[in-house]
Amino acid sequence: MLHNVIAPEKAREAAFALAVGWETPAITEDDNSRLSQMRKAALDAISFFGIANDSVFINLEKSFFNNLSSNTPDYEEIRKTLNALTELNTDKTVNLMYKFLNELHNKRSNPAWGNKESRIYQWVINSLMITGVRYKKIAILLHNILRTEIYTMQERVIAKNALIEIRNKLLAEKSESLQKLT
Repeated sequence: MLHNVIAPEKAREAAFALAVGWETPAITEDDNSRLSQMRKAALDAISFFGIANDSVFINLEKSFFNNLSSNTPDYEEIRKTLNALTELNTDKTVNLMYKFLNELHNKRSNPAWGNKESRIYQWVINSLMITGVRYKKIAILLHNILRTEIYTMQERVIAKNALIEIRNKLLAEKSESLQKLT
């Protein structure tokens, strides 16, 4: 009960910390490290306490895209961002993860695609398998990935497995709904 009473305040504090982590200029490498640690702690808190309002999505997006475009990405921050979005599991979080996957899909034809992008691609798809089961646009994008020859066989298998998982979850939900009616 107490957790429910303090959660909105903690959610606001986490959102504020994440915003400060992105808005504060890092002058030294130590500053950069402290801001990174603050953002990651804020992401953990967002995963646990949720969000107080939609303003946090701007900074969740920054945590993903700033690291995706970095030559030295903080993979832990990317994972924590995806974990927070998965824990929140709302239409907005799924739409944001769809945006991430779509951006990766658009980058796939770029010759600079490498291990970084491939690793992040897999993490995004895994997160979408957990949350995106009811979203047709995710299935359509995964089908497009599966049929696009620029992906490696392993990357296509990841998309195929995600489609199978999403289909199985949808079938299980429909079966459960039918059982409730009887």
